[in-house]
Amino acid sequence: MSTVQQRGPAPAAVPMAAAPAPTGAGPVGVVGPVLAVLLLGAGAVTIREALTGFGIIGGAPLLPGIARTADNALTGAWPIPLGAALLLTGLGLIGTALRPRVRRTFTLTGRTGIFVTRRDVARIASDAAAEVDGVLAARSTVSRRRVVTTIHTLGAEPAPAAAVREAIGARLQRLAEPPAVQVRTRVSRPVDGRIA
Repeated sequence: MSTVQQRGPAPAAVPMAAAPAPTGAGPVGVVGPVLAVLLLGAGAVTIREALTGFGIIGGAPLLPGIARTADNALTGAWPIPLGAALLLTGLGLIGTALRPRVRRTFTLTGRTGIFVTRRDVARIASDAAAEVDGVLAARSTVSRRRVVTTIHTLGAEPAPAAAVREAIGARLQRLAEPPAVQVRTRVSRPVDGRIA
């Protein structure tokens, strides 16, 4: 049996780099399927024309009739604005395809690469608000820059709103870029022994 002796201190483990933040599909997720359907339609018409031209299926070809109609219709000055509109639409579609994708997560502080979704941040904010005295219920919505929490209370005193803002801010301080916190108060009134 042989033994291996190691001289000197053990090499320190190098931490892995954090993963990039996950992103949504972006606006190309809408434009892509629309263009795909248009290309499928053009492909189907082209295949039909080829099958008709080879005599495999019966019927008259569609494209020559469409070309004659378009040739007759393209007289005058109106094709110039149509061409400009199509050009601008094409440029807009290219711009949409090249736009950066939307970040839908928040990064936690540290080098671990842990992310939380907007839904998770909304749950954290709602839970923090619900734990404050005087709050009956809480509901939160989240964007990249702001958390809006609506609380239901029995009284119209401003103390619960300030306490809720503090509680949510304390919970969200672990985020690398915590969003601003906005609290809206709704006063609930008892109706027949129940809170309405």
